Amino acid sequence: MRVVRRGVGVGMLVCASAVLAETPVDLHYTVSLGPVDLADFRAALVDIDGLQSVQVQFATRGVASWWSDAEGSLEVMALPNAMRTLSGFGQWGDYSSQVDVLWPSADRQPQVELIRSRPSKYALTPVPEDSTAGTVDPFAPVFALSRQLGLGQACDGLFRVFDGIRRYDVRVTDRQQQAIQDDPPFFSGMSRVCDVSIERIGGFSERRGLFRFGEEEISRRVYFSEIDGRWWPVRFELTSPLGDAVARLRTAFGAVAQSD
Repeated sequence: MRVVRRGVGVGMLVCASAVLAETPVDLHYTVSLGPVDLADFRAALVDIDGLQSVQVQFATRGVASWWSDAEGSLEVMALPNAMRTLSGFGQWGDYSSQVDVLWPSADRQPQVELIRSRPSKYALTPVPEDSTAGTVDPFAPVFALSRQLGLGQACDGLFRVFDGIRRYDVRVTDRQQQAIQDDPPFFSGMSRVCDVSIERIGGFSERRGLFRFGEEEISRRVYFSEIDGRWWPVRFELTSPLGDAVARLRTAFGAVAQSD
């Protein structure tokens, strides 16, 4: 699988190099739980001529680092012929994992290679064998909703998602327009509000405890705003028994920072 993935990946990167050089939108978010900042992540996104690319980096900060130093990266690329790749790496203290996924086409089952530095401590719910065919990567809904909003359509849809480990369905429901009013350096402006619900299919921890909740105890909301002629997520909100978590888009001089 690794040989196949690398061969395909190199070809895709060569095809995409000219596009990636056209300065993707670089979104920088800070994740907070109440008044406490927990993590930072940056996402460089491209959606040009049918090619979609996402490059994400994240790291814990502040109080969250007391519990667990975590950092990682995720790269997703999709070509007009419906071929997609995902490559993710995560490091939590002395534990690390690497997952590579290849979708040969829109209707075929993806090929997965998963490497862990040690076995997982907790059993995962099984992923039904026939449930991954026709799935999309975790960022495909963002591009789909961005395109729908750009066409004046509602922010809604049902997406069958697979990230190489977890299989789940994402349902998005359009709510209304709302103004975000936040202090600098965070984004302020009009946005479209979308409710997000998840149905877990498989690949989730079977562990139960203080920090494990069912989907009925969690609510999610994403806010989209128009930036440089495209609609992108500017705010995520998650409510759970632990409290309210929010990811807010940071801005530079009133505009979204662009990558070099």
